[in-house]
Amino acid sequence: MYYMPGRSNGLVFGVGIDGIYNNTIEEILKGIDRARDKGEILVVYAHIIGDDEDDYSYMVSKNKLERILQYVKENDMVFYTMSEVAN
Repeated sequence: MYYMPGRSNGLVFGVGIDGIYNNTIEEILKGIDRARDKGEILVVYAHIIGDDEDDYSYMVSKNKLERILQYVKENDMVFYTMSEVAN
């Protein structure tokens, strides 16, 4: 669920934050804490940003995404693009 430097296969794992993946905000924030504490990179992805999400949609709510971004900012963490992770 996270990028591990030194892997030679070029594969990057990520955590889906859309409703269909059923990853709660608490679980996502716990993953952010782990990445911060261990110096790892947590890759999260979503398909569509919308007003409401449910357990059957490939959509993340604006509120959930804003909470994740705010938490990362509060913890003085860095955002990376996939190109930056690959290098």
